[in-house]
Amino acid sequence: MARKLVFAVNGERFELAEVDPSTTLLEFLRTQTRFRGPKLGCGEGGCGACVVLLSTYHPVSEQVKEFSISSCLTLLCSINFCSVTTSEGLGNSEDGFHPIHQRFAGFHASQCGFCTPGMCMSLFSALTNADKTSRPEPPGGFSKITKTEAEKAIAGNLCRCTGYRPIVDVCKSFAADVDLEDLGLNTFWKKGNKDATVCRLPCHSHKRICTFPEFLKSEIKSSMDILDNFKNTGLPECQWYRPTSIEELYELLNSDAFLESHVKLVVGNTGSGVYKENDVYDKYIDLKGIPELSVIRRDSGGVSFGAAVTISMAIEVLKQKNESELHSDERLVFSKIADHMDKVATPFIRNMASLGGNLIMAQRSQFASDVATILLAAGSTICLQTASERLVLPLEEFLQRPPCDDRTVLISIHVPFSTSVMESSSGANGCIDSEPTKEADILFETYRAAPRPLGNAIAYVNSAFLAHVTSYNISGDLVIHNIHLAFGAYGSEHAVRARKVENFLVGKPVTACVLLGAIKLLKETIIPNEHTPHSRYRSSLAIAFLFKFFQPLLKDLSVPEKNVQMSVSSAAATIENSNGCISGFADDLPHKALNVKQLDQVNNPDLILSSEQTVEFCKDYHPVGDPIKKTGVELQASGEAIYVDDIPSPKNCLYGAFVNSTRPLAHIKGIKFKSTSSPQKAFTFIGADDIPKGETQRQASMAAKQADVQYCTDNLEPPILSVEDAVRRSSFFKVPPFLCPQKVGDLSKGMAEADHKILSAEVKLGSQYYFYMETQTALAIPDEDNCILVYSSTQCPEMAQDTIAKCLGIPAHNVRVITRRVGGGFGGKGPRSVPVATACALAAFRLRRPVRMYLDRKTDMIMTGGRHPMHINYSVGFKSDGKITALHVDILVNAGITVDVSVIMPQNMVSALKKYNWGALSFDIRLCKTNFSTKSAMRGPGEVQGSFIAESVIEHVASFLSMDANSVRKKNLHTYDSLMLFYEGSAGDAPEYTLPAMIDGLASSASYFDRLEIIRHFNSCNKWRKRGISLVPVVYQVTLRPTPGKVSILTDGSIVVEVGGIEIGQGLWTKVKQMTAFALGQLWGDGSQNLLDRVRIIQADTLSLVQGGFTAGSTTSEASCEAVRLSCNVLVDRLKSLKQSLEDKIGSISWDTLIFQANMQSVNLSERTYWVPEDASISYLNFGAAISEVEVDVLTGATIILRTDLTYDCGQSLNPAVDLGQIEGAFVQGIGFFMCEEYLENSDGLATSGLLFMCYNLPVRNFFSHSEAWTVQIFQKKYLRQSVVGRRMARSQKFCLHLLLLICWAYIGEADYMKYKDPKQPINVRIKDLMDRMTLAEKIGQMTQIEREVASAQVMKNYFIGSVLSGGGSVPRPQASAADWVNMVNEFQKGSLSTRLGIPMIYGIDAVHGHNNRIGAATALEVRATGIPYVFAPCIAVCRDPRWGRCYESYSEDHNIVQQMTEIIPGLQGDVPAKYRKGVPYVSGKEKVAACAKHYVGDGGTHNGINENNTILNRAGLLSIHMPAYLNSIIKGVSTIMVSYSSWNGVKMHANRDLVTGYLKNTLRFRGFVISDWQGIDRITSSPGANYTYSVQAGISAGIDMVMVPYNYSEFINDLTSLVKKNVIPLSRIDDAVGRILRVKFTIGLFENPLADLSLVDQLGKKEHRDLAREAVRKSLVLLKNGKSTNDSFLPLPRKAAKILIAGSHANNLGYQCGGWTIEWQGDSGNITVGTTILDAVRSSIDPSTEVVYSENPDSNIVKGNDFSYAIVVVGEPPYTETAGDNLNLELPDPGPSIIQTVCGTIKCVVIIISGRPVVIEPYVPLVDALVAAWLPGSEGQGLTDVLFGDYGFTGKLSRTWFKSVDQLPMNVGDKHYDPLFPFGFGLTTKPTSGRLSSAAAIVRKQTSWVGSN
Repeated sequence: MARKLVFAVNGERFELAEVDPSTTLLEFLRTQTRFRGPKLGCGEGGCGACVVLLSTYHPVSEQVKEFSISSCLTLLCSINFCSVTTSEGLGNSEDGFHPIHQRFAGFHASQCGFCTPGMCMSLFSALTNADKTSRPEPPGGFSKITKTEAEKAIAGNLCRCTGYRPIVDVCKSFAADVDLEDLGLNTFWKKGNKDATVCRLPCHSHKRICTFPEFLKSEIKSSMDILDNFKNTGLPECQWYRPTSIEELYELLNSDAFLESHVKLVVGNTGSGVYKENDVYDKYIDLKGIPELSVIRRDSGGVSFGAAVTISMAIEVLKQKNESELHSDERLVFSKIADHMDKVATPFIRNMASLGGNLIMAQRSQFASDVATILLAAGSTICLQTASERLVLPLEEFLQRPPCDDRTVLISIHVPFSTSVMESSSGANGCIDSEPTKEADILFETYRAAPRPLGNAIAYVNSAFLAHVTSYNISGDLVIHNIHLAFGAYGSEHAVRARKVENFLVGKPVTACVLLGAIKLLKETIIPNEHTPHSRYRSSLAIAFLFKFFQPLLKDLSVPEKNVQMSVSSAAATIENSNGCISGFADDLPHKALNVKQLDQVNNPDLILSSEQTVEFCKDYHPVGDPIKKTGVELQASGEAIYVDDIPSPKNCLYGAFVNSTRPLAHIKGIKFKSTSSPQKAFTFIGADDIPKGETQRQASMAAKQADVQYCTDNLEPPILSVEDAVRRSSFFKVPPFLCPQKVGDLSKGMAEADHKILSAEVKLGSQYYFYMETQTALAIPDEDNCILVYSSTQCPEMAQDTIAKCLGIPAHNVRVITRRVGGGFGGKGPRSVPVATACALAAFRLRRPVRMYLDRKTDMIMTGGRHPMHINYSVGFKSDGKITALHVDILVNAGITVDVSVIMPQNMVSALKKYNWGALSFDIRLCKTNFSTKSAMRGPGEVQGSFIAESVIEHVASFLSMDANSVRKKNLHTYDSLMLFYEGSAGDAPEYTLPAMIDGLASSASYFDRLEIIRHFNSCNKWRKRGISLVPVVYQVTLRPTPGKVSILTDGSIVVEVGGIEIGQGLWTKVKQMTAFALGQLWGDGSQNLLDRVRIIQADTLSLVQGGFTAGSTTSEASCEAVRLSCNVLVDRLKSLKQSLEDKIGSISWDTLIFQANMQSVNLSERTYWVPEDASISYLNFGAAISEVEVDVLTGATIILRTDLTYDCGQSLNPAVDLGQIEGAFVQGIGFFMCEEYLENSDGLATSGLLFMCYNLPVRNFFSHSEAWTVQIFQKKYLRQSVVGRRMARSQKFCLHLLLLICWAYIGEADYMKYKDPKQPINVRIKDLMDRMTLAEKIGQMTQIEREVASAQVMKNYFIGSVLSGGGSVPRPQASAADWVNMVNEFQKGSLSTRLGIPMIYGIDAVHGHNNRIGAATALEVRATGIPYVFAPCIAVCRDPRWGRCYESYSEDHNIVQQMTEIIPGLQGDVPAKYRKGVPYVSGKEKVAACAKHYVGDGGTHNGINENNTILNRAGLLSIHMPAYLNSIIKGVSTIMVSYSSWNGVKMHANRDLVTGYLKNTLRFRGFVISDWQGIDRITSSPGANYTYSVQAGISAGIDMVMVPYNYSEFINDLTSLVKKNVIPLSRIDDAVGRILRVKFTIGLFENPLADLSLVDQLGKKEHRDLAREAVRKSLVLLKNGKSTNDSFLPLPRKAAKILIAGSHANNLGYQCGGWTIEWQGDSGNITVGTTILDAVRSSIDPSTEVVYSENPDSNIVKGNDFSYAIVVVGEPPYTETAGDNLNLELPDPGPSIIQTVCGTIKCVVIIISGRPVVIEPYVPLVDALVAAWLPGSEGQGLTDVLFGDYGFTGKLSRTWFKSVDQLPMNVGDKHYDPLFPFGFGLTTKPTSGRLSSAAAIVRKQTSWVGSN
């Protein structure tokens, strides 16, 4: 006999012969019945929108069991012979509404209404089960439910609109133990009156609803015999099987039909809410029919639960207290387990979910199960059935097994009694030395930390501890006899026992020392897997939980107020009373909220949310201003209100689903479907638009998941996945000028007036998903004549209409968009709804069939984006009293891939920022175009972030000044004058500025100052808990928009109203209805005609009322009411004369009579108005303020909201009840943004938070379950600028009031005085103070210098990097300007300043110029002009062999000259004061730079001059030749010293502790820091980097303080960290290094002025500096030969000659003149910079009549064929640096020799050698008439012509010996074999001629001794 599925819904019988077994109850209800109450909110059982009541009947006991379930997870086939009740079944508009519906309406507990039916069903389930208990009958009208139970009834239901408070009031109104006067604003009685009695409430009767119809009971009884004859009681025809035994189960599994099938074993199917099914199963097996799996047994060893027992049933059994045989310890353990389970998931999930399913998910899928953890600690075992055997295993072993296959079944779970568990293994690894004084005690506790305290939120960490402790005579300490420590959810594969810690603790006394040892072991145990979010927080939580468990047992760690001797039993009681489930964030997580009533009630989970609303009612405009209930609220509660997805599907309707891209930037090559059954049920696929179509929404969605998209990224740049990337790529959206906010005041002046400055601070704000309960949805229906009708859940129907028309290529009048109501919007149903409506329309238009779409939650998250993330940097100046004088803000807004409405963000953010008087305010706000999903407007877009930024600045200034933040706030509140300046045109009249009075009033009413003192006392007395309080103002700038309104009066007197706005839960229809009734009622001055019930507001229709605009910005209700009022006024004018004439004839008349007569006389009874606000009133300000008090658990970060007081000035409210709901809802949404809603994205920018249960956590009711007070005041002032009703509406602007909560913990404790930030403190004091605060990571970061190519603000922040450098040629961009350099340096600096301690980085660069103080000063200015405060100069090497490639960097071969040249250091750094301590770094101001003497030591003496080679020299030689200049440098206050690559006698200098630490630091007493060379430590090993860890160890141990890494910084940091933690490198070595680095940074003034500006840009390349360089060139030139005889001088040259020849490779080549280290590391050829070549200099110096011929390499024909008067030949070395310059032959490079021979062999010539060292020239000396060593003259070629033509004489002398041949090398003055070509000190001189002097020569007259090096 074929079996059918039989069940009842709301008393109606349903019988199904065929059904898809994967069909859920929700899908059936919504598509196959008329009931629409259950809604699809998430499809995961996480929101409660789909909750229904399921009733089962036991025919033997005749008992009906009722419980709430999640219908979106419940499979339809599983409810055979069950009864379902939805909200329509409780009551409806036809049969009358249920008291629950009526109370939801009366308590204003429904806004958008989408979640309300589910709320009603959760409450009804709780009431039904409470009324079935044996408790005494309550007073009439009440239920047996308690107020605690009532509030918990909706614990798992989410609401995005309300603040839960009115919903909780509804629930509590049914409890007899409630004080009705404590309930909030309602329509049943007036607040504060004494008539709050139950008789005024809709009466509750538990007998009213029959949840299980009699006909179904009869069918069950009649079917019993038939069913008993079937082995399988399932529905085989539907592929649904229900075996009745384990044997029967395996018969099915082993049958041929099942072996090849895709089979799913189910109990409650709740696992599908966690792990989404991407394909359908062939067959389903329901395990609930197997009695063995549902049995519960209790024996002497414990309790066994069948695997199919639900979690709710397990809780009920574990909580049973009438078991006399249970020991108190066992009751404790079972009760704790039950309490913890009660905090897992939601009631309607626990009612379905099985214990076995939970554990199987934990074992098979690594589900972060709480159940597994607590049962593991309890010592549980499981019984497991595999295909071949039955096993009994400890739970720990079960979890460690390989994942179970789909043929393995969990049979039962045994939870043992605690005493048997503990005694079975007591003392296993410990030794008990003496007899206990009393019987041992059992301690058991469980903990969890999750994003929200209760409900569907996976824990960050869960844990459970079971301990067996005894007290001993010897010390009185407690000793651990045995212990179980279980941890889960922290990022491991499954829950674990911390065995090492357990073994360590057993047998030991409970002391602080033992606990510390346990914590150390635990840190090694609890190590989250790689890529686990918030891994540091999870590890710290595990430790915190262990500490919390033991802390009450420790005499030396007891809190002061409880510091008493504690016995085992009292300790047990202490733990028993602790909160078994905490919820908190710490470390890197946003804080989250719970609430408590009083200090001693923090841990009581049963405290009730209490609240108070204060409203002043205005009766002047009745019914406007009345707190009437929301229009249509009963329909929302009963589920009869129609949303888009509730519209019945038309015939042949198809369902669409999007295929979203998984790549941030790619071309789509193709899309294919995987070969599964899902695509077979898809109807079609529109490729260009990614819309698979199916016959049901589920089929379409599953088909979309099977799409296999092939991507191609050829020829594409990398995606932009951060705002920093966008800045680098200049990827921005342009803001139209009319939307650009204006700056206020003069920033420079404001900064100049400041006593203090914070020059850079960083704030980062993430995104927030809208999480409207109704996801994006649309229904498109093709119509005749190329028309289409679209029902869309949208806030902007006209935008949808316009987009659809353009997409389809049809006129807009062919597109009709209708929106009745929206199930939550918050901005997300604005432009982001249009793609869904358009996609539906396109598919319907092409297929000519209706198409509907209802996005699943994850797709919705991916597509709609959410709130704009942003990266903020600010600088602020302020006075010592806290008055801020100037604020500058840089904001990078991540707008996503399209602009959407992001252009409004700058205006909105600045508007909110202006709430304080900053003195001067400037900003740079950029909208970054990235490859993230488009971001759009979300409740308070920009205003929320702007307010947060403002409060962050206030808090930062207060912290800096060690002031109370609220004093700083008050100091910077606007006066009316400043308000007019900042809010020009919006400030209104002076009496309208109510904010100061509101703040004072709130502070008084909320006892702010008294509470502040109490909090200070509390914090001083409590070590582990701290409290804070804050008072925050809000200013919201309202901008009104034109809006239409249409009012029509029908013949029967009923009134129809249309407005452009959309009802999204904000009460628009209610307020418009009130306004219509008021305005039309003006015809009767006495108000006798109550028209309110005659008014109906109808849905928005784009072809009925045009120019509707969009619903947003908190102004739609106000504008719509005004438009309607004006329309009504016109109608009143039309009817007034008729009414008067009728009254004159017949006396008083009624409304009906008037309208009847108006119709008879053809009066136009319809009027449409398009209201356009006047310029004077288009913008105005709203004000609010609030106080919040919080408490923070410093161990876990758990944050508890103790109290919140809100006040809001809304002018005159149109409906206070609606506005209160908006205020409270906005506040809670703010809590979500800042405390628990974490918008996760993967590395490709794709939203990954789509799973409610796992990832995205909205605030739930339990956030407020412990609140002492939540007071909301609507401040209605009497003064209004206009006489119209209520100019100020209360809606989304209240969202900003969340800030009170956010800022509240800022005042925790007294402000910390940070000495290191105080420039008045001595540097040593500042260093110590800062280092005391630094972590090891922060210290090692300071020792790290990285290259700018790998640096970013984020890297600087994440790794605490201490320094950045530019390697050779490393620039921000080619031809970078000074501004480019400054901006780059500042960007890195801002990253450093945004770290916890704000330690600035120091930027270094090679700027090795010149010889003396003057040139050092010029160099410092030019370097500082680019924003850089640190130069790697001077090079004080003593070059003993010119074959060395760095010889040109050395001043001389004689250390005496090198010592003299250290005079450049005071030029760079400033002159050291007379009594300044020797050896201590000195930098005199912002125009100076830190210098670096290099390369320590002996680098100029390497064997054969080979770079980085070995200097072979005895110690005396090293100290006498190479060391002296370092002593001079140290005396002159040099800041840093760089270590050489080279070795000394085989020992690498980078590893030479003797010379670096022993001599430099200890003997010479150098107090600056020692820095390595580029990858210097890598080269400690013979093969660079061969053993990097050893290199790190050797280098740091040698005494290197800062390591020029420069690229692999993470490896360096990790290696050094490891070496320190292993004590290989002592922490004292790290402290020495960091102290030195900080000393330099403090000395430079980086802490006071970390950011560069453009004030020195004019110093870059200025004429005075170029003149100075020119002077240096001419004074450093050495004349080696002048004439072929002594008496025949060739120089100076005559300016006037017939014709002269300029020749040579270096004559017209700036790059060759400059050499290496210019623009590029190795230099370059050509005109690479600004300057004068020698050729150009000659041309500018000679007489105009002289002909100049230039030939770089002239042949003999040119030379001989012209009658040249003389020639100037310029040849030399090409550019080089370092090893590339090593040269063993030093020959003059070609074609130099041939040019000399060709030219000088024929005509008279002067040869100029451009080189960095002596080269081989002896063979050419006889040929030339004059020979000049010009070294490297750089950019100033005129320095040569100054002396060549006699403006100045030659004065330079050789600073190094000019050899004859390289065979003589090394040869230095004083050597025995000394035989030079030109000796050290040689240099011919000439006198200036009496001819003209150049202007430059005329200026420079100061004679300075110049030597021949550059």
